[in-house]
Amino acid sequence: SLAPALGRRHGLVALRARRVFDPLLRRAQPFPARDRSAGAPANDDRTLAVVVVRAGELPVGAVQCASLARGRVLIVGTGTAAAFDELIEAGVASSGIGLEADPNDRIGIARIVASRFSEFPMLLFPCTPDGRDLAPLVAAEMARPMIPNCVSVSTDSVTAVRGGRAMVSITVTSPVVCTVQAGGSSDAAQLDAVGAPSF
Repeated sequence: SLAPALGRRHGLVALRARRVFDPLLRRAQPFPARDRSAGAPANDDRTLAVVVVRAGELPVGAVQCASLARGRVLIVGTGTAAAFDELIEAGVASSGIGLEADPNDRIGIARIVASRFSEFPMLLFPCTPDGRDLAPLVAAEMARPMIPNCVSVSTDSVTAVRGGRAMVSITVTSPVVCTVQAGGSSDAAQLDAVGAPSF
């Protein structure tokens, strides 16, 4: 369960030093732990998917992000419970937290993610308009490098697209924030592999 990330009082958190964010934090609730459907990978404590939803509608790439994060998901926006149920039915989510908040309040959300989920060395965002807007704000708040346009992810490396066609393998040695392209893994073989930088 992700509940410890938000504290022990029923998953609720109050940041006394940042009262302006209390309304968001008071709506942060851990989803009940559920059995994974067949085919969902085991949990990996190092990775967390962060998915922004509007009216409970999952964005393109949310299922892939949840799968890459081994079923651990933070869902932010409106209709988070319905979105989590959809991920459960897809067999890619096992535990998660819903933060009911205005999805347009990106700065407030970024500060909450940075302050409450820093124990996850790798944060994954779907490469959608909301994900592309929120990910760099979270990276800045956490003072982490950001790796955009990833097509595959493991605990110590990612593969990302550069320049539209080049595929770069990147060794990850410190905490990072990544955006993940929808369907990227299936397309990776068609790209040209280049060098291997590290973060």
